[in-house]
Amino acid sequence: MNERSETNTEGLQRRLEKLERRARWQSWALAALLVGAIAIGAIRAGRTGPVTSSGFRLVDEQGRLRASLQLLDGNPQLDLYDTEGEALVQLTAYEEGSSLWLYDKKGEGGTELGTHDQWPALTFHGRKGQIRAALGAAEIGSALELYNREGKASAVLGVYDKGGPDLWLADKEGKVIWSAP
Repeated sequence: MNERSETNTEGLQRRLEKLERRARWQSWALAALLVGAIAIGAIRAGRTGPVTSSGFRLVDEQGRLRASLQLLDGNPQLDLYDTEGEALVQLTAYEEGSSLWLYDKKGEGGTELGTHDQWPALTFHGRKGQIRAALGAAEIGSALELYNREGKASAVLGVYDKGGPDLWLADKEGKVIWSAP
């Protein structure tokens, strides 16, 4: 492996780690903000002690839903909405990891930063929900994957602890047409 590809790989790893730290901080800040709003509402209502519920809804002055905190299939989920009622941010904690989704204005497509089975990944999805690109890291190595419109992997660059780097390209059906080494 040449020095330039090592530098690029290290740079990508540093950028992914920085993005993960920022997303974790933003996730905790959003959760703290929602919990603070709930606490202030409880205090204003004259309650003392903990507030217990299976879900909370935060609405604006016009009664529009702006945030919700709920349990879905036993997993806590925080959703933030725009004034039109579209969920733009979704933070979920699962048994096997967590995810932060950022959606576009129409609630379509999106970016997910998540940890699944203890490996971090950053994925980009098209308007129909299909995956278009992914950057992931695991104990065995890391990879950048690019997908076609149908959601089939078309190009993969991986750096693995055993065996070193791997690069392959596929046709529109997902059949490998070139690979190295």
